[in-house]
Amino acid sequence: MRTELRPKSNCRSLLVACLILGSALAWGNPTVHQKPKVKKPTPGGSTNVVMGTHQLAGEFGKFGTTYTIGKDSPLNFTLTGAEYRADRFVGTEPTGMTYSWVPDKTQKLLVIHYLVQNPLPREQNFTYQSWDFSAVSADEQNSKILNKPWIGSNAKYQDVSLKPGQKVAVTAAFFVPANGETPKLIVQRGYDASAAVVRYDLRGKVAKLVAPWSEDGTTTKEQVEMVPGGKYPLGGFDFTVASLEKASTPANVEGPDASKDQWVLKFAMSGVAPEPARLWYGSLSVRVKTDDGDIVEISNYQRLLHASRDDVFDGQIPVGETINVRMILELPKGVTPKVLTILPIENEIQRRAFIYKVGG
Repeated sequence: MRTELRPKSNCRSLLVACLILGSALAWGNPTVHQKPKVKKPTPGGSTNVVMGTHQLAGEFGKFGTTYTIGKDSPLNFTLTGAEYRADRFVGTEPTGMTYSWVPDKTQKLLVIHYLVQNPLPREQNFTYQSWDFSAVSADEQNSKILNKPWIGSNAKYQDVSLKPGQKVAVTAAFFVPANGETPKLIVQRGYDASAAVVRYDLRGKVAKLVAPWSEDGTTTKEQVEMVPGGKYPLGGFDFTVASLEKASTPANVEGPDASKDQWVLKFAMSGVAPEPARLWYGSLSVRVKTDDGDIVEISNYQRLLHASRDDVFDGQIPVGETINVRMILELPKGVTPKVLTILPIENEIQRRAFIYKVGG
């Protein structure tokens, strides 16, 4: 008896044809590659992250707006202000030592002021590790804070235990590029990778540099013209030029040059940083432009003296105290100094020069 195989073969052929046709239709169907619909953002952007609301992965911050940042131990953060500075930033560390941060000629300071509040019904510790800050320059270079931020205006750091609802004002500083604005500040909760990140656009919102440090308010000069009575950083000290006069009686200095006139440059020096800040004749260099246009490089060797006696000054000035010193400038006879360029000297650090116009 013969078995008929044709129907089975026909069914197989029909099945293969259907599979091929179905595959072709699937590949040609535009709905297969249609992109999923994307939910449009809510008009006006996202709202701030506050306790009791959904914790966002990221947020664009606004000055004066409070954000609850963190999940396990959340803290409220409010950025209240920011300023550029070019002189120095001074504060006390947990050790009790006073430090100062002076930007070099490629830098300026960004100082931020903010509020921190405990939103929980229990006490929380607040330390310098509670936040992770980054100031981001226009070329995407990150700067971390210089100091352990301190509470209030006493410039002294302290760990605190915040009671429920307690709020404190805090200050911190960064070195940022001297040129232009630093456009971005990023605020993160320390040791909490799951917390929201708050990003601030700082452009046009930071208090500008004041004269004579800048012309446009955002770029710091490499040479700063001194104003009468102004204080300027010199190592661990602030100095003020008191006067420049021709000596009626030559000072008794080592190796005096009888062929030259002596001019006496008087400084008031204030201590702002801790020991071992040292003031000596190697702390600064002085260049003189005379009335006849010559440039004279002053040799400071053994020429920095006490205010009232011809003894070399070499030592410290306690923080908060001010003393007067003299520097003897020897110039060719008959010339008059017109402009002084005073440059702080520190190892491998390029500091800003200060320009003193005699009689100006």
